[in-house]
Amino acid sequence: MNDLVAIEQQLAAPVINQLQSSDLGEVWEGLIVAGSRRLIACRSHVRALLREPDDQTRAMACRVAAMLEDREALPRLKSMQEQDPSEDVRTEARKATDRLVGQATREIGDLTDAELEKMLRDLQRELERRKGRSD
Repeated sequence: MNDLVAIEQQLAAPVINQLQSSDLGEVWEGLIVAGSRRLIACRSHVRALLREPDDQTRAMACRVAAMLEDREALPRLKSMQEQDPSEDVRTEARKATDRLVGQATREIGDLTDAELEKMLRDLQRELERRKGRSD
């Protein structure tokens, strides 16, 4: 297990450098990489970005905190969804909180073809059941 932690820390090191950059473009790129690679070692650095002055950075950090399943970010995210001055950040904080506490819903566009087909079959069965009940 320690070998895996060491490997992740090695992989995360350049991303952590990006997350700590004073260049917002670098920070945003680091957020994208941390989230897409699910680099758990970046959690505390992403959490720190939840307090950044830039609205877009805070919004992205909310999303990435959820992608990294960072439950330690929950108190800050809950505070942000009520008090952040940016509506976009409040929305992202709410979505991240919902995802972390298991209340997130998926958008239809995010479903696979197989999931959509199953949903369609389930809906058709339910409609047929209701039609039989109301006749």
